[in-house]
Amino acid sequence: MNNIIENIIYILIGAVISTFTSWLQRRDERKRFELERRDKYKLMAVEKRLEAHQKAFVHSVALIGAIHENDESKRSKVLADAYEFWVNYSLYLEKETRLQFRYCVSLVSMYKMDIQFWREEENLFEKRKKSEQIQMNWETIQNLPNIIQKEVELEPIKIKPEYDAQGNKIK
Repeated sequence: MNNIIENIIYILIGAVISTFTSWLQRRDERKRFELERRDKYKLMAVEKRLEAHQKAFVHSVALIGAIHENDESKRSKVLADAYEFWVNYSLYLEKETRLQFRYCVSLVSMYKMDIQFWREEENLFEKRKKSEQIQMNWETIQNLPNIIQKEVELEPIKIKPEYDAQGNKIK
């Protein structure tokens, strides 16, 4: 009788160990799957972010070119395109790029009016203050491409040469 009880206990213990082992394996497989999925999404996000910063750079150069554009329809198109880009891609942009890009769009949109107010100002003190503000805005707009480049700094591609400058094979 004791032998039968011992055998039943051994069978139960074996079943519990087997079930527990299976559960651990399934859990590890789920974790591995989740990690692989997360890595895949991270890689996709990195590619999307790089694409967004490249587009932001293109728009920043267009904004700089539109500051003194005389053709108001061209200027308006550049501003509208930049704003539309910001709405569609801002979540992919790094924080400083996102904030400065939107700020620069508004600065460019107001730039001609600021210049006009400055020209019409008769009070020399106010005129100087407006001139300083225009200069600061100009520098902010001009710096936008630098901010974008700084935030997407990629590791340089390092090519290991096979030969030195004299043509000797490098070991």
